[in-house]
Amino acid sequence: MSALTFAANKFPESLEVDMAQDSDGDVMVINGEDFPLSQAPMEITLNPKTDKEGKIQEKYKKDKGKFFIEELSEAEEVLYLIPVAEIRRSRAYFEAYNKGENTTPLCRSFDGENPDPHIEGGAYAEKCGTYEFGKARRLVDFQPECQHAKWGEGGVPPKCSESVQVAFLDARDGSLLEMEFKRTSYGPYMSAISALVKKQKALRNKRRDSHDLILKAVLVDHDKYYAPAFEVVKASDEGLENPVKFLPLRKWYLENVIEEIRKERTTPRKLDADIEGEMEVVGAAKDTPAEDTDEEGAGFSL
Repeated sequence: MSALTFAANKFPESLEVDMAQDSDGDVMVINGEDFPLSQAPMEITLNPKTDKEGKIQEKYKKDKGKFFIEELSEAEEVLYLIPVAEIRRSRAYFEAYNKGENTTPLCRSFDGENPDPHIEGGAYAEKCGTYEFGKARRLVDFQPECQHAKWGEGGVPPKCSESVQVAFLDARDGSLLEMEFKRTSYGPYMSAISALVKKQKALRNKRRDSHDLILKAVLVDHDKYYAPAFEVVKASDEGLENPVKFLPLRKWYLENVIEEIRKERTTPRKLDADIEGEMEVVGAAKDTPAEDTDEEGAGFSL
């Protein structure tokens, strides 16, 4: 989609949208304010990464318990987030993790549904299962086929654990961010999205503005790991502008960045290195898919 075509899209009358360029690339101009456009989201690390010996890498030591923005080498205690879309869901089945030892998966899937054909010795099943997605690829349901993707009796999590990569806009400046939720962080993320969607829908049913609702995120210390805690808040209560101004940014990223990244990441490929030091040692939280609705603007809409 060209810049001119995009600029012709209709948004709320309160928004004047145009496209421009500066020395660093494309810029979206919203009500006279410039928002530089990036071709990839900035990665947010939840837990400090470790080296081969299991020791925390130096750059994370002073910022434990904060959201670490990899590209900027900066950390934030609190994030204000506008969900854009799920980039992809994936799965991996590991043997028991021993701290300090490199671990490669016994089986994995780059899209959460189909096993990686490059797995040594072959996959455990022809198919992991089937997803049902709503708007912005928000999970509605998953029907497992592989035995290792199924929940056990009494809420025992699957041996093959699921993770999800999600794109957000920073509600303060419109920056495109990305976080991956797995094991201990997966449950809080799913619960937060469910709560956000329900509150948005309730406001729309009353013909009230739902755009002001965002997610406020902090990290909670659980001794051996940090997990995010989310709260649905009004941007105005946090001293932020109404996120409706970011509707054009969200649309541009969905159409010009997210889809391309998703295609790239869901394509099976051989990995050059083992996964090192990024494993969380505890079990996963139970999957709690959010409600879906066919109503216009549902799901991750602002």
